[in-house]
Amino acid sequence: MKKFIPLFVCLLVVWNVTGQTVTNTQTTLISKRTADWCPYCGTYGWQFTTQLKPKLVGKDGIMWNVHHSGGLATNTSKAIASNLGGAGQPLIFLNTEADDIGLNAGNVSAKVDEVAQWVDDLALFGSLIGMGGEAELDESNNKLKAKAKIKFYDSAENGEFFIGFYIVKKNLVAFQQSVGQNAVHHAVLDQSMSESHFGVRVAAAPVAENAEFSASAELPNLVLHNGKLEDTKVVMVLWNKLSSGKYIFLNAREVDIKADQTSNVNDVDNALQFSAVAGIDYIDVILDKAFGTETSLHVYDINGRELKGDISHDNQRNYRISGLQMTTGTYFVTLQSGNRTESRQVFYTR
Repeated sequence: MKKFIPLFVCLLVVWNVTGQTVTNTQTTLISKRTADWCPYCGTYGWQFTTQLKPKLVGKDGIMWNVHHSGGLATNTSKAIASNLGGAGQPLIFLNTEADDIGLNAGNVSAKVDEVAQWVDDLALFGSLIGMGGEAELDESNNKLKAKAKIKFYDSAENGEFFIGFYIVKKNLVAFQQSVGQNAVHHAVLDQSMSESHFGVRVAAAPVAENAEFSASAELPNLVLHNGKLEDTKVVMVLWNKLSSGKYIFLNAREVDIKADQTSNVNDVDNALQFSAVAGIDYIDVILDKAFGTETSLHVYDINGRELKGDISHDNQRNYRISGLQMTTGTYFVTLQSGNRTESRQVFYTR
């Protein structure tokens, strides 16, 4: 891994606009190119993320799993993995460095310390482009809205600038080779909130010093992972697109999703309680209680595409969604009743 050598020191700059605090804090993005079928991803690759995770608490580092293949891979994660480059897995990339860090079974602890030190060193030196952002969930229609602000503290002479808005699922329980069916994945890159995998174009060079830009994205029908706000995050990434088509990482922020004061996400009394189990091309859904005639069930794959099936039931609590034509992977069952929505994750192995 190349040693980062800072050339100058910047004082921390804070810029507050419409509730979004923009700072020149430099965040490190740690990307693990991985796959759920990969044995080594579940051994020394798994050890790396497990050991590094506590060292990033309170630090300016974001670590996510970028699945380029397998049941947890999405169109977005495949695109990000392709942009990173490399062949095989697990590979650990810092920002968009040309080379991965060279992780192997014999150097896990050393590489964990090396990356943790990189994060600390880089955070000491302000970025040339500051960022800030926020995300809010409208629970009346499950629409997620995210906003980002950037400020150039120096002029920029090359490329185009994009802000990507990404859904990241924390504590995702799913299969991982060498770990098992119920492996708890730390942070899995899921989908982009915009049509482009690299987000919204906000500027193009030349950009003047102190120029300010903003961008936003919306995602309808957000399925909260585990039904919890705290297990679903929005990661905002600032990219510089070069003439070659390569997207270079510049900065990032991970933000919590906020709900309005009437949120019932953690209200056990009002929550829609149910369980879901996958079988051969069907999913059985068992409700804790009947919720009325306005209740509906939907099944989505990991890319957010809805699967159409036939719904049958023998009473108001036991349902079967059949004819789904599922392949091996992770799926989400969403139960809607009135203005309330709850989701469950199921893993299907063909």
